[in-house]
Amino acid sequence: MQLEFWFSTEQGARKIVILKQKAIFFVLQTDAPAIQQFLPKRFNYEIKALQLKTFEQQPVAGVYFNSQSQLYQARDLLQQQGMRCFETDIRPTDRYLTERFITGPVEIDPNNKILPAEYYPTFNILSLDIETGWNNNQLYAIGFVSKNYKRVLMLGDGINTDSIEYYADETRLIKAFLSWIERIDPDIIIGWNVVQFDFRFLQQKCDQLKIPFRMGREQSEPVWRQAQDETSHYFLFIAGRVVLDGIDVLKNATWTFSSYALDNVAHELLGRGKLIHNEETYDTLYKAKEISRLFQHDKPALAAYNLEDCQLVWEIFEHADLIHFAVERTRLTGLELDRSGGSVAAFENLYLPRLHRKMYVAPNIGDNRDHLTAPGGYVMDSQPGLYDSVLVLDYKSLYPSIIRTFK
Repeated sequence: MQLEFWFSTEQGARKIVILKQKAIFFVLQTDAPAIQQFLPKRFNYEIKALQLKTFEQQPVAGVYFNSQSQLYQARDLLQQQGMRCFETDIRPTDRYLTERFITGPVEIDPNNKILPAEYYPTFNILSLDIETGWNNNQLYAIGFVSKNYKRVLMLGDGINTDSIEYYADETRLIKAFLSWIERIDPDIIIGWNVVQFDFRFLQQKCDQLKIPFRMGREQSEPVWRQAQDETSHYFLFIAGRVVLDGIDVLKNATWTFSSYALDNVAHELLGRGKLIHNEETYDTLYKAKEISRLFQHDKPALAAYNLEDCQLVWEIFEHADLIHFAVERTRLTGLELDRSGGSVAAFENLYLPRLHRKMYVAPNIGDNRDHLTAPGGYVMDSQPGLYDSVLVLDYKSLYPSIIRTFK
């Protein structure tokens, strides 16, 4: 198995490939003979006794695989047989970095060895937004803003300008967009609901038109993963690039709004909003219908609307310093820049390598729930009544973080 990492350097993006790596989880040494008898040879695994032990002082062995998919299959088979497995949810890429105490910036030596270091990159950023038909699944326009370009790629006929390019059909429009991505070569793509809507729509449109959706570096296509608990929620991996959704990053940075709609957040932070307003109407489809009307009758106005959405996202990220927040969060916790939530993963990134050096392995999430419990926070008795000026403090149960943040 090989691991691939992309890094932003002063000389541009750089790919590092680590060869001959193994995926691993741990089992009790006493179970090793039974596992060797039970697991099919097709898994091509190896079991080695180790000096590590469980919290119950039981010696463990490492089970090594050539791929993560083989590890998951073997784990499921063993757990069905009632055999305990440890640290089965740690991805090889995460394990490789955390065991070397790498949480963000690195130094790469002449032999491509990755070492922790102090470095703050300058990212090439692109803000993306698309416009579509609300009732016909048609792609109207793709707008983007970067340091050097502000452009809208529009479906239909018109006179090209410095900010608008027209294309006769969706296929030419998407291919032009992919050419622009290769030309600009962004490290980070930002947007609003950009993964769940913009990229999902573009992926489906590429599938429909049989166009390779080569968004990644080295002309690679995105990899999608569906959330296990939310079937309508997707995660996106684009080789060599990071996609940051403004809503997720704001929530991670503890910003709170009555509505996370772009128009509302922009008004609260920037003092202005989208170019299409609901006016005084109760029609929930007003904006969608107005977009379609502009596409039919006033494409330059639609392009201005599309471009302003990109600009609003760009300025929100600047105003709230969200890129810096995402970088510092990665430096502190080892979480990927685009990871939302992840308090448990952040703890594991910092805790597991130190635990291993104390010669222990960790139980899986959910183990030992029957006999290891915590009482939780203290809740005072209430004093019923009617009060003026009530202050509500509602925190997640990350007590050390709360103490540091709010003193």
